[in-house]
Amino acid sequence: MKRRWIYLIALAGLLAGCAQERTFQVAVRNETTQPITVGFAKEEGGPSEPAWATPEEIAIGTPSYADRGWDSVQVPPGRTGVAGPIKGKFDGNARAFLRVYAATGKLEDLIAISRGSPHRADVLLSPGRNAIVIRVENDRLVAERVQLPPSK
Repeated sequence: MKRRWIYLIALAGLLAGCAQERTFQVAVRNETTQPITVGFAKEEGGPSEPAWATPEEIAIGTPSYADRGWDSVQVPPGRTGVAGPIKGKFDGNARAFLRVYAATGKLEDLIAISRGSPHRADVLLSPGRNAIVIRVENDRLVAERVQLPPSK
């Protein structure tokens, strides 16, 4: 029985050690005619971190997320907003996304806009600095990545 615990503890240590810490920052240019809301979300893996919770996870009201809203930035039309820098631990298939909603308001308003909706764009992020332009094409939010010069 003791060996089983030793193996489980060793396995937990190995799994925790596999997570890589990454930092993300995003500049978002809103070229739509309406304000947008942007925020970070980690999907497809862990470890779970409150700063990376999705609006859905927050709404479920799990104890670690119950007392907070979604960390997001509202960007008026024709303006640029900056989100981050934010650090997170990523393991396995975990990926960082910027969620963009064609809405402002309460968490409930954002949750009503699901993946695949024309009023939401999920943008896969690269570690480091990211720049994205948001437009509306054919009544759908479209995200275009902008190449940034190397940091000095």
